[in-house]
Amino acid sequence: EEIFQLVEEEIKRSGYDGLLPAGVILTGGASSLRGMRQTASRVMNMPARVAKPENLIGLVDQLQSPAYSTSVGLLYWAMLMNEAIPSRSGRARVKTEPKTDFKEWFKDFLRSLFP
Repeated sequence: EEIFQLVEEEIKRSGYDGLLPAGVILTGGASSLRGMRQTASRVMNMPARVAKPENLIGLVDQLQSPAYSTSVGLLYWAMLMNEAIPSRSGRARVKTEPKTDFKEWFKDFLRSLFP
């Protein structure tokens, strides 16, 4: 409850307190605790929901937990932004069609991190 009170204070301080009609989205492993969504909704007096990764291919049963929401979201964002990231060699990347196979994309992504 104390954490949600602090979050509510920060939302008010930012000036967004009246601009969140859809409420808050909880992610991370702690959002899986029993009663977390109800407590957030009650303390902050707004709707709350727990997010989990969706539309995954492959290790779906292992990654469909709120604990992986942020990491899967960041990987998805990196996939979308792949063309905007310059290569380490300084050469411009050749624009290619987006990869639909996640395994192939992930291998290419990891290769791009190393010289």
